[in-house]
Amino acid sequence: MEGALPWLAPTRKLTVEALRKLDQPLLAWAAAGVCVLQQSLPHPFRDVLRYADTDNRPAHRVLFAYAQLLRIKDPAKDAPWFTALVYLNPNDILGARFCAPGGPSDRFPEPV
Repeated sequence: MEGALPWLAPTRKLTVEALRKLDQPLLAWAAAGVCVLQQSLPHPFRDVLRYADTDNRPAHRVLFAYAQLLRIKDPAKDAPWFTALVYLNPNDILGARFCAPGGPSDRFPEPV
């Protein structure tokens, strides 16, 4: 069904403007997921959660979603979350190293 979701561009990709309009409910959803994750891990958590273990993938996905939404809303607040993702999974299957401060993204222009 074409155009059923008004925030989807014709290319079926979310635009930055559309995400800015939706950022509050999406950020609340991601924050709730992060809260559940934090409550399920011992404090302070200094181990790794390998993405290769399929049970850990929802944790990585919600953390990455939260960091990406923070990046859209307030880019100054996303750095610790992307850095934490790199430490949680040193293999960095999701590519958080490209968004973490000092990561490879400093050498390349930001994608448009």
